[in-house]
Amino acid sequence: MRLDDGHVAQLTLPHELEQVMDMITVNAARAARVADYGIAPGMRADLVVVDAPSVHEALRLQPPRLHVLKDGREVARSSMTQELVP
Repeated sequence: MRLDDGHVAQLTLPHELEQVMDMITVNAARAARVADYGIAPGMRADLVVVDAPSVHEALRLQPPRLHVLKDGREVARSSMTQELVP
């Protein structure tokens, strides 16, 4: 499932958007039988960091991935620059 599939399925209410995020994170980990899934000491630290204040905004804006970590090690990073042109 992709992030924008929730919109196609007309899942747009706040609690539905939370369910969409769970579908692609928690439920996907369960389906793949990932034993140590979650954010807690001792877990694997595979995660993606995006600049969004809420699940709704993360799904709506689909912002760039600021950091991608695999086994606790950063494997990708995005940055944006702004420049004032005279």
